Formats: sequence, structure tokens, C-alpha cells
Amino acid sequence: MRPSLLGRLWKRLAGPRSAGADLAAWEEKHRAQIRRDLEAVWPYLPEELRFVDVGANVGLFSEALLAGRPRARGWLFEPVAEMHSRCAARFGGDERIALQNFALSDEAGEATIYKARYNPGGNSLVHELMYDKREVSEVTENPGHVEERIRLEVFDDWAAREGIGPVHFIKTDTEGYDHRVLRGMLGFIATCEPRPVILSEFMNEEYHPFWEDQKAVIEALYELGYQELDFASMEKVGDHLLLPG
Repeated sequence: MRPSLLGRLWKRLAGPRSAGADLAAWEEKHRAQIRRDLEAVWPYLPEELRFVDVGANVGLFSEALLAGRPRARGWLFEPVAEMHSRCAARFGGDERIALQNFALSDEAGEATIYKARYNPGGNSLVHELMYDKREVSEVTENPGHVEERIRLEVFDDWAAREGIGPVHFIKTDTEGYDHRVLRGMLGFIATCEPRPVILSEFMNEEYHPFWEDQKAVIEALYELGYQELDFASMEKVGDHLLLPG
């Protein structure tokens, strides 16, 4: 199993972020990386793919999925207003995509998301990471994050209300918050037969401020039949493929 499918996080402090050319350049580079990394995921995805994209950002990952699986249907979640708007513009009236403007968590409510000026993909609900002063930190100085209040929903509850049936694939990329997203999906995942393939961004014990919580959620997925990850070789930040059975 490859420890990283989408690549490492963009280096923090990569310079000031502007809303125009910098975002376009980031999109182009990220799109190329997604195309390469999805090669490891395609064998597990049926033609009639049903998928969930949590932390959809501007929609590049889902765009690539639809290009490879034109008959797919996806449910996308992006809480940041600017990114949600760009994602909505990308998919227009595409009936294959249902886009939601809230974040997923293990409890419903409201929260503050911290938006990194220097990284269009670096929006996180984990305050401890975005203002991290440890020696292992990716943030070596305060780069001036922008705060935004967002809504939180629990996927288990939302999917039940909306009547969402089983899916084949779940992708989460929420900058250190993936374990809480997945905890709120455990009930739904347990109803899926076969279990969906999961691609999530995890952090190792040295780096994640909530390592024990993350580990507990991953172990809960083992109880649902997923193959185990090698914690000892887990990189600082990486995207990991969880395969059922």
C-alpha cells in the first residue's frame, strides 16, 4: 500500500496567497497530482460509482472522478464560502453532483475554520495545527489566518434524513480533522455492503495533536473489517487508502 496517494501537504509559508494567479497555479499543479494518484484508486471503483468527497475545496478531486467514471454520482461537502462557490461554479447544474455548504464532524453545531492565506487547500478546523509552535510544526510563524464561522453536521444523521444509500468510495481531506469526520460516518459505513474504499488524510503520532483520537477511529474501522495500516511507518502527513477485507 502506498502511504501517500495525493502527495504531501503543500509547504506552509510558501509565500503570500493571492486570490487570482496563485489559486490558478495551485489548481493546475494539484489537478496533475490528483490524476497521477487516482491510478491507485481506480481498480476499486465501479462504473456506477457512488462517492462522498469531504473537504471538496474547489472540486478538483471530484472532477477527476467524474472524468474517469462518467456515470458516477457524488455528494460533496465544502464549508468555506469562497471554495464552495468555486466548486458550485465548476459543476454548474451537473445532476450527478450534490454539493453541501457545511462541514462534517462527530457532532452538529457551529465552529471556526482557519483559512491559510498561503495555501488554498490549507483550511482547517484544528486550531492547534494552524497556530502550531512545536519543533515538528509545518507553521513556523503566524502567517495571518482568516477565520470563518461554519456549520457542522454529522454524516450519519444527515444521510439518514436525506435517504442516502450505500456508497463505494469515501474521500476525506480536512487538514487534521479527518478522524472526527470519519467518527461521524461509522454508523453509515457499517450499513454499506460491501464496505466503501476510504481515502483519508492522516497524521503520525509525532505530529497530530489528537493522535489518540485519530488512532481510535482508525481502529474502529478495523472492527468494521478494514485492513490495518502500519502506524510505525506512517508519515508526518499523508493520504492513506483503507481497504475493506
